[in-house]
Amino acid sequence: MSAAARSHLPARLPTRNRPGRAPMSTAAVDRGSALFVRETGDRRFCFGSAAAAGAVVTSSASSPASTAYSSRPMALPLVVTSLTGRHEVLGADRATVVRVTCDGRPLTLRRLAPLLDGRRSVHAFDLPARTGERVTVTVRRAHATATEHLKLLRERNKDHPSCG
Repeated sequence: MSAAARSHLPARLPTRNRPGRAPMSTAAVDRGSALFVRETGDRRFCFGSAAAAGAVVTSSASSPASTAYSSRPMALPLVVTSLTGRHEVLGADRATVVRVTCDGRPLTLRRLAPLLDGRRSVHAFDLPARTGERVTVTVRRAHATATEHLKLLRERNKDHPSCG
């Protein structure tokens, strides 16, 4: 499914928003569609979802400064989407994400292709439906680990439990 969806996306993008040197990564796959993240030739962060049947939805940062590399170590949310579940993509500058938990429960973490000439590590994970306002992220910085409580991009639905 992912390969069929992936084949539809680049052809539907304006030239300015096509992937640059870094490869396009598959962040999530659901029934009938997939979420992809990429960086353009001028280093703007973009994401899009594509269906095997051909439907495409994309969004790109208007400027590289919108998601600029940080001068200090940090984890940052990049995109959230809800296909059949909730899919989050986060970046880490001057750090690598080691673990993400929701109320102490580990979430499956997928490492994607790095961005910004390999300086930003990019990771994806899934949350059930609209769970959570924030997750706990363990990152490795140089030779030490640190814990951050990362606020998610989308507010939680009050009828669903929170991650913290």
